Amino acid sequence: MLLYEALTGARAFPGATASEVRARVLAGQPPQPRSVCPSIPAPLEAVCRRAMAANPADRHPTAEDFSKALRRAVRPTPWPRVVAIPAGLVVLLIGGLAIGGYALSHWSDADPAGADETVPTEGATSPQVEPATPPQAASVNPPGVATLTPTHTLTGHKGPVGVLRFTPDGETLYTSDWGAVLRRWDARTWKPLSQDVGADWPDQRLTSDLAVTADGRRAICLYSGRLQEVDLATGAVVRTFTPPLTAPHGRNQQVVLSPDGRWLAAGDDDVVRLWDFATGAVAWSDPEAARNKSRALAFAPSGERLLVANRFGPATLYTPDSPRASRLPAHWNSLRAAAFFPDGKRAVLAGDDRVVRVWDVSASPPKVVHVLSGPRPSVQAVAVARGGRYVLAVGDDRVLFGWDADTGKQAFATDAGGGIQGVAVGPDGAIAVTGHKDGSVRVWALP
Repeated sequence: MLLYEALTGARAFPGATASEVRARVLAGQPPQPRSVCPSIPAPLEAVCRRAMAANPADRHPTAEDFSKALRRAVRPTPWPRVVAIPAGLVVLLIGGLAIGGYALSHWSDADPAGADETVPTEGATSPQVEPATPPQAASVNPPGVATLTPTHTLTGHKGPVGVLRFTPDGETLYTSDWGAVLRRWDARTWKPLSQDVGADWPDQRLTSDLAVTADGRRAICLYSGRLQEVDLATGAVVRTFTPPLTAPHGRNQQVVLSPDGRWLAAGDDDVVRLWDFATGAVAWSDPEAARNKSRALAFAPSGERLLVANRFGPATLYTPDSPRASRLPAHWNSLRAAAFFPDGKRAVLAGDDRVVRVWDVSASPPKVVHVLSGPRPSVQAVAVARGGRYVLAVGDDRVLFGWDADTGKQAFATDAGGGIQGVAVGPDGAIAVTGHKDGSVRVWALP
């Protein structure tokens, strides 16, 4: 396991507690080392995989056999004179690399803002639009990789902005900083609209997540497990969906409405649940999701599939007919983000393993089409832009990444400034917005 972490820079079975680590170990094998870090030599990956085999009989018989296999794997191209590598040196090499990998994995898992916590905030400043100032680029992009500049910077939130939702017509953007007043912006001028939704509600903490209806008139607001349909013009609560979600303190709760308006789905650490949106009746609940702990939900454009990114184990793919889900097993390190392509045949998943994978979910079984690398810390959110031309990803390294969805090649990378908490794309696919830990929202025109 130390060798795995030294090679990939990621934990094989990450977890904040012993029980979380145990759950990952019982769930199965970690991702193959080369799927996390493609530059790892294949012989070295083979040694690592054999050393971590679940069946003890499949592992190296003795430490000496492991040492010899490792020595052969790290041996360079043969020279005229072959110099034997002492076993002690191999052990020293493993120890040194392991320390570095362990430190790197702990550093990358650290999240000063509490990525798995909702962040309550008190008060907020008046919303405004500031002149866009280009963030300082972290490095010079390689040839063919563009650098973007924000067109607008929206301010007014006091806490990290993780909720970013466009109305289906693309004319309004709703933003929330995980618990404060829900703000709305004119997406044509990027000026704040006259009144913040919920500013006069007795309980303003209703917006840990939300979904906007197809007509743009109502939203389903989620906080502390309560799902309430709200009239966006008046702020009045139209109805409440029951039963509520039950995870303690409203942690890690998500809600999504199918594009056709037929289904409403929500999930948390305890359950994934589907409602018939018209009647408010529960279609099904999947209590088995408690073992996986959902982190992101995404409907296919047709509304016929629901993709769930899980903290433990693989992603799950549901249909509205049944809570029995198929699994997408390539990801194992704490998924955080999911999105569908407009064609509904492909989807994107990403998380703490720092790799963005594009899946063909129309295949049986689903298969990986592209493995996109670039983000260093965990990926917080993903999106698809320009009608499926680009895959976007953001994480704690401040960078907005974009890849060509057909070739898998990186198209642009920009230091967006501030820890990025979320990304959303307007309905026309030409505009992206990012939410940041400093309370700002930045607007980007995509190439």
